[in-house]
Amino acid sequence: MKKVELYFGLLKLPFDFVAVVLAFMSAYHFRTTDFVLKFLSPVTQASFYFERDNFILHYAAPLALVLLLILALNRQYSFKQGSGIGASVGVVVSSVLIWLASIISYFFLIRDFPFSRFVLLAGALISLIYVLIFRLFIRQFRVWLLKKGIGRKEVVLVVSDRKPLRKVIAALKSDLRYVVVGYISEHKLKIKSVHFLGGLSKLEEIIADQNFDELIQVGTLDSQYKNVDLLDMCRFYQKEYSFLPDVFEVQKHNIDLTEISGLPIFKIKPTPLDGWGRIVKRVFDIVASGLGLLVLWPLFAVVAVLIKLDSKGPVLFKYAEDGEIVYRIGQKGKPFYCFKFRTMKVNSHYSRYNELAEQDIRKGSPLVKIKDDPRVTKLGLFLRRFDIDELPQLWNVFKGEMSLIGPRPHLTEEVEKYHKHHKFVLTVKPGITGMAQVSGRSDLDFEDEVKLDTFYIENWSLWLDMKILLKTVLVVFKGHNEFSK
Repeated sequence: MKKVELYFGLLKLPFDFVAVVLAFMSAYHFRTTDFVLKFLSPVTQASFYFERDNFILHYAAPLALVLLLILALNRQYSFKQGSGIGASVGVVVSSVLIWLASIISYFFLIRDFPFSRFVLLAGALISLIYVLIFRLFIRQFRVWLLKKGIGRKEVVLVVSDRKPLRKVIAALKSDLRYVVVGYISEHKLKIKSVHFLGGLSKLEEIIADQNFDELIQVGTLDSQYKNVDLLDMCRFYQKEYSFLPDVFEVQKHNIDLTEISGLPIFKIKPTPLDGWGRIVKRVFDIVASGLGLLVLWPLFAVVAVLIKLDSKGPVLFKYAEDGEIVYRIGQKGKPFYCFKFRTMKVNSHYSRYNELAEQDIRKGSPLVKIKDDPRVTKLGLFLRRFDIDELPQLWNVFKGEMSLIGPRPHLTEEVEKYHKHHKFVLTVKPGITGMAQVSGRSDLDFEDEVKLDTFYIENWSLWLDMKILLKTVLVVFKGHNEFSK
């Protein structure tokens, strides 16, 4: 999902809130105008129960939050951007009616109505108008950006049967959200402004070389590639994968139904960590890592002093023997520097691949683990046993390079040895802890680690994160033997 889609989905929340507050302010002042007083009796300040500012704080703002909740339950804050506004108008109208009925029912049950009934009815009507106007403004602004080429999703089509291709291309070209980069097929068609990228025999080469956002498969492929192989390719090269209904059997979970100009299309979501899941997880990461850094800074200072007293070298591990920064690989294959207390002797990073290679007990795996690792200092053994060496990664989390929970971040040379299906773990940000870390750590077979991380990515929930955090605390307090990280 492109960032611009997240921004526009999130933008509805503050706009709706402001719309309702402004609506009640308008109704409040409208009640005191000469025009209204021609039909209704004057209202004293006491009858309003609150002065204007208090009325907004104690009634308008809470009522706005209630409407936001009702709209959220009706999926009005979904990040899936539809092509039409008609259905949205109907849902907003019905939501406002439910909201108004709920408010009236509440005040009827408590047998108290502390402000003018006219303000409530007028406020609800004006709220509906303002919300729809703001929604229209957001939509028109997004259309303007799309016409400028901002936020458009570049797609490549893969098709075996050329019959539906023209229809799909016409549907995509009529939707401003999409730009058709080209198509891959055994049959070259004469279609203006849409490039023929090559045959199915060059499928992987084209996916690797072309710069695009999403691949859409049209029909079942009659080639050496199976549907699941194509899905693996998209995961490997970090491309979104969508398909038309006749390939529904590819994968039956994490499926999202959308449409393009009336054409139904099923999209396989690589992870629930998209849309609101992505925002919720990021907010949780910022709050938790920020609190962690504030609380743990005295421990950091103590550990830094102990490291300097224990052995020569820097407090944090950063450089290899050749003076190059040791990077780890993050989301979508982006390298980053992972903060970590130094637990080894200086200038010993590459020895794991040279003189200590015979002691590697994970041969045949992209990862390396040295038994009875002589590089680890005495203090380093203690820090590793209780995972204290990884606490500085809270700063990586706060910066947005990592998450509290996620697949373990591996070194550049380790990721280079990944097979295609291993690359799926790069779909999300790496974590300080994760399912693999609480299920066997480095004693876990690498393929099992990938399976656990894949399960986490495909089945993420905030509750799952909470359970992993709890298990992590138990593992840390119990301690563990760890020779190489």
